[in-house]
Amino acid sequence: YCIVEFTAQQCTFCPDGSDFLFGYFLPERMAGETAVVLAFHSNSMGEDIFYIDGTEEMRSHFGSQDLPSFVFDMRDAGSRGILSSAFQASKTEYPAHCALSLSSELSSDGKTAEVTVGLTSSVNSSYRVALFVVEDRIHAGQDTPLGHEDDYVHRDVVRSVVTGSWQGDNFGELASGQEVTKEYTVQVDPSWNMDNVTVCAVAYDENGYANNCLSCDMDGGKEDYQFND
Repeated sequence: YCIVEFTAQQCTFCPDGSDFLFGYFLPERMAGETAVVLAFHSNSMGEDIFYIDGTEEMRSHFGSQDLPSFVFDMRDAGSRGILSSAFQASKTEYPAHCALSLSSELSSDGKTAEVTVGLTSSVNSSYRVALFVVEDRIHAGQDTPLGHEDDYVHRDVVRSVVTGSWQGDNFGELASGQEVTKEYTVQVDPSWNMDNVTVCAVAYDENGYANNCLSCDMDGGKEDYQFND
């Protein structure tokens, strides 16, 4: 499952949204399930040091007006109240019919990473795949209901979109059992803490919804295809 969180450093209510997501929804409501979180920072409330180009266009695509807000599997969008019903819909109405593999290797000088994304399908269908760089547990300023906090811990911040856009690159029409792989070279920012940096691939189905996702460490990570029994 893929959960997008729209947030901002100047948003005093956003820490409550993050606490709900990481403190309750993921460990309690989604206990035992695997979810990838992509936190996109908006600059709509002022300059945000984590803002990346394309975020406001993405918010507009999903009709996001308020912060914090969430998108589940690139399908259902809104306040945190939509998460439970969206999760249930994904489990029962939108089963995964593709699988991803992912590996990443840093160059010897640490300035780039070579990332390989694999996709295979159990049905005949077309897919797009988006690749993101995500850094977790970044200490930086944040406005909160109790005032400004200089050493707030920001979770799963999207640092860059490697593919052409957040909507991904075209992986084409796949027949059942067919595999497609693509390789990407990622520029590494020296400010990133590589102990907390991952790459995340999101596979979109022909309707533009996230059908599957997978992440691995940027520094030597490798995840093979995972299939339901």
